[in-house]
Amino acid sequence: MFECPLSEINPMFSQTHVVLVVGANDVVNPSALSTESSPIVGMPVLYFWEADWVIVSKRSLNPGHAGIPTHCSRTITRTCCSATRENQCKHW
Repeated sequence: MFECPLSEINPMFSQTHVVLVVGANDVVNPSALSTESSPIVGMPVLYFWEADWVIVSKRSLNPGHAGIPTHCSRTITRTCCSATRENQCKHW
């Protein structure tokens, strides 16, 4: 298994063409950085939104473990969010 600290991975996203997020919620939710009332505020997250393109594939667009809206509800440039169970793609 490959392990790398977030402090080494996050700076690479701004130089990345495509990020594929599969089945993740809270660990990629930008509200951890910006929403003081969020239950995950201060939690380390992956800065996937800094990539040129982001493809998010989840079983559904429901909230994550912390119960907050999924990152797909945010406006992120050039992002395709797909709820695989509903077999749909929404552009945000």
